[in-house]
Amino acid sequence: MLKKAAFFAAIAAGVLFLLLVLLSSTGKEERLFFAYGSNLDAKVIRARIGGLASAVPAKLHSYRLVFEAPNGREFGLPNIKESNNSSVAGALYVLSKEQAERLDKAAGVPHIYRKARVRVFAQGIGEVDAETYVLAGEPSPAPPLKSVFASAIEGLRQFGYGKREEEELASALWEAERMRGR
Repeated sequence: MLKKAAFFAAIAAGVLFLLLVLLSSTGKEERLFFAYGSNLDAKVIRARIGGLASAVPAKLHSYRLVFEAPNGREFGLPNIKESNNSSVAGALYVLSKEQAERLDKAAGVPHIYRKARVRVFAQGIGEVDAETYVLAGEPSPAPPLKSVFASAIEGLRQFGYGKREEEELASALWEAERMRGR
């Protein structure tokens, strides 16, 4: 089963690479987006962008995933913080201009999240620059809704991540609960 997943991941990486080459030669406005947290779940991202998009597993090094509440909200959202010797499991998407605009709107850019440029390591491609989201303002630690956490776990599984990445996500939840005093 693991060999089959690796085979399909390699094919997906090759397809994404070809798309990147083709898109750069056509002059279309496309965006590389690093998704993490609940945006990893195929159902969630499809609903937010209004369709399908090509993606491959990717890691953001020197960052860690946290759950924080923006603007005094009660429940936390996935966020990233700089952190040596850590990484965030995610996916690199190729989005059309229209899909990127829909995702920005769904994420509440610029009031809830803001865009940030990051360098990620994409499976089968290597290091690339991409956009991602970080919470705006000065968020505070807060555990997420169960549905947000469940979508993040589901997304990790869909992209072939294992127990280690699931434990890192659970650790982020535990830390948010501890910091919030729940």
